[in-house]
Amino acid sequence: MRGIFRPGPVLGIFVLMLVSICGTCQPAYAQTAECPSARGCVTITREAAERALADSDRVKALEAENKVIKQAVDDEKAVSAKLKIDFANVSGENSGLKQAAVRSDAIIDLLLKSVRKKCMPLSLCVN
Repeated sequence: MRGIFRPGPVLGIFVLMLVSICGTCQPAYAQTAECPSARGCVTITREAAERALADSDRVKALEAENKVIKQAVDDEKAVSAKLKIDFANVSGENSGLKQAAVRSDAIIDLLLKSVRKKCMPLSLCVN
């Protein structure tokens, strides 16, 4: 007895099948054997990629909101500056009116004090 494996057509078919299976497996492994990080790339999972996209959308929305808020703050600063100027103008007018009222009161007091009383006989004294 020569052994289990006898040279013949069965052994040839077996070897042929083994070579064909190994030949098809090798190119599949060869395609994924090269690591992309060797070229300066980083590989991430699908979940991480989806999370990064969602985060980038959120960042874009926050940047847009931030821009709108900054514009609103700038607008409020401009309105505040205008109101300060208007308040200063009105305060100046108010001070001028108070000063004019004091001046008018002083003139009235002076005129009242400078007028002599005229008293006529048998009559009341008129200022």
